[in-house]
Amino acid sequence: MSTEAKLHIDHVTKTFQARGAGQSLVAVQDVNLEIQDGEFLVIVGPSGCGKSTLLDILSGLTLPSSGEVLIDGKPITGPGPDRGIVFQQYALLPWRTAAENLEFGLEATGVAKTERRERALEHLELVGLADFADSYPHQLSGGMKQRVAIARSLATDPELLIMDEPFGALDALTRDALQTQLRAIWKRTGKTIVFVTHGIDEAVYLGQRVAVMSARPGRIKALVDIPAWDDAEAAEVRADPEFGRSSQVVWEQLRDEIATSQGFSATRPEPGRAGARRVGRTRELEEAGSVA
Repeated sequence: MSTEAKLHIDHVTKTFQARGAGQSLVAVQDVNLEIQDGEFLVIVGPSGCGKSTLLDILSGLTLPSSGEVLIDGKPITGPGPDRGIVFQQYALLPWRTAAENLEFGLEATGVAKTERRERALEHLELVGLADFADSYPHQLSGGMKQRVAIARSLATDPELLIMDEPFGALDALTRDALQTQLRAIWKRTGKTIVFVTHGIDEAVYLGQRVAVMSARPGRIKALVDIPAWDDAEAAEVRADPEFGRSSQVVWEQLRDEIATSQGFSATRPEPGRAGARRVGRTRELEEAGSVA
């Protein structure tokens, strides 16, 4: 293992006891992965392959049955302030304003009241919500709520930001806007991010690398390097031939795993088409529930 990596996932297996005497379910098996400091890694895989289980292990919400996960060389044995988590559901406290939701996480780490407010406002500005600091969750749109959730996770200054399909419940336009904003936040903060998604185009747009998981029991089947998109607009990135080629590579790694998990023959996107065509195929798969 590289000693410079921020996160080491070393031969991790997770087995759950299923109903029935002597029955067990292997969710992930012998997962090995290194994530560098400041890297944006995206994980994709077929439904039920153990992506969320792997994130639960990284967050410390569950422990591996064997193997270990190290962050900065130290084993993860439970939840900790060195990891921020953003789920698909916002989990905001409805009786607290946006700023107060951010302050809540800081209270638990012993930050002084005046500093809590200052850091809350700073991070709301980071996600473009400085003018909504005193708004309650019911006064915010879905995309705004998710931005508050992201700001709340960043406010504690975690070493690792873990994101489990955070944009999955949002409409397409809001999702695209938040993807662009998340890339900007990542570049500005330099945080290490592990992001799970069910969309190939989202994975290729956001990630520096895409880890493709196999059908259950989940393993890392392939790691796909993604070109650097720099500061290009989202529409320009998705029209880039390299975007289409990268999407194709990820899809080719995924298709057999999807077929295995869903019990059907996955159709390969037509080669040689523009990236937008491949994106369309990806969204068809999302709607069908093939990639999750």
